[in-house]
Amino acid sequence: MGETGSVAEVLGGPAAGPDCMRTWQSAVTVAMVAMAVTAGCGSSKPSSSPATTGATSIPGSATTVVPNDIALRPDVSIGSCTSVPGGWKARGTAANPGHSAASYLITIRFVTPVGDTVEGQGATTVAVPARVTSAAWAVTAHFHAVTGTQCVKVGVG
Repeated sequence: MGETGSVAEVLGGPAAGPDCMRTWQSAVTVAMVAMAVTAGCGSSKPSSSPATTGATSIPGSATTVVPNDIALRPDVSIGSCTSVPGGWKARGTAANPGHSAASYLITIRFVTPVGDTVEGQGATTVAVPARVTSAAWAVTAHFHAVTGTQCVKVGVG
C-alpha cells in the first residue's frame, strides 16, 4: 500500500508511483479540455447569424475573424447606438486624411450591457474620398436585444 492520503488512495485506487500519477494527470487534463470545449454548449440563443440590413452579413458565429487594421481604427467612430424595431443600429462617421480615396470595412458587434455576450453583429463598407473628414455609415442587425445593448467597433479594414 502507498502513503496514507496519497492522491491515488483518495481517488479510490492504490498508489502506484510516477506512472500512476502521469496517468491521473493525463485524465485530469483531458477532462479540463473537454469542459472548456463544451462550456458554450446548451445556450438558448439561436446559433445562426443575425440578419443585417444596410450592411454586409458576416458568416458564422461571433468568433468569425474580422479584418482589423489598427492604423485605420482612429478614422472610424461610432456616433450613436440605438434600438430599432427588431434589433439595434450603430451609426457613425469615417474620415480619410489621405491623398487618395479609401474604402473602410467596418464591423460592429452588438453586446449586452456588461459586454459578456454578443447579441448580434453586422458590417458595412463605406467609400471615403481623399481628405474628407466625415462620411456617414450605419450598421443594423436584427436580433432580440436587451435594454442597454452596446455597439462595439471590432474591426476596421
